[in-house]
Amino acid sequence: MIDPRSIVICAMILVASYIFALQITKRKVYEINMVESLKDNR
Repeated sequence: MIDPRSIVICAMILVASYIFALQITKRKVYEINMVESLKDNR
């Protein structure tokens, strides 16, 4: 039988790592100038 506490701990680690990855991605995305990057593709 799986301990319910281990499921809760795994879920908390999953959510924390997801939020951490979103914060890193957000920093990278906001550095990009979208107008310039769209102009360069033509």
